[in-house]
Amino acid sequence: VNLDLPEIEDVPKQKVAITSTGKKSIRQKSQTDLRSDYANCVFGLAMYVADIIFNTSLQISEVEIAAFTQRIDNNSAVPSNQYLYLVNFSRNLFSKIDFSQLSSIQVMDFFNHYFNMTKSFDFKTIELSSAYTKMKSFITADYDEFIRVRALG
Repeated sequence: VNLDLPEIEDVPKQKVAITSTGKKSIRQKSQTDLRSDYANCVFGLAMYVADIIFNTSLQISEVEIAAFTQRIDNNSAVPSNQYLYLVNFSRNLFSKIDFSQLSSIQVMDFFNHYFNMTKSFDFKTIELSSAYTKMKSFITADYDEFIRVRALG
């Protein structure tokens, strides 16, 4: 699936907080909070699309999603499609995950994927031609082990 993502400009720039007196306060999000919300949104979209595809047929065992957005090219004023991530969801693992316990960013660790995102959630463009090679060398986290450790601790 080639997934055309929303733009980061579509993410709300303000957040509502409750003050100590119980009143609503509307505040501007920091750039890191804005990028974190965007990352959770676009990874969440991948999971949503994969879920819909898995539900169309029991014969589908994997869903691969390459996600792109439109960004202004540095050399021109023309927006171009730039890929942000590639992820391969397996039905077997997808059906085990308790999505309510993890952020969409955390879920990516359990599937083969490739993206280049800084610690402050800034996505860098990836090249699909090399993304497949990089994705194959990625070691995924073991979800069953994660659940076992979480139950112990």
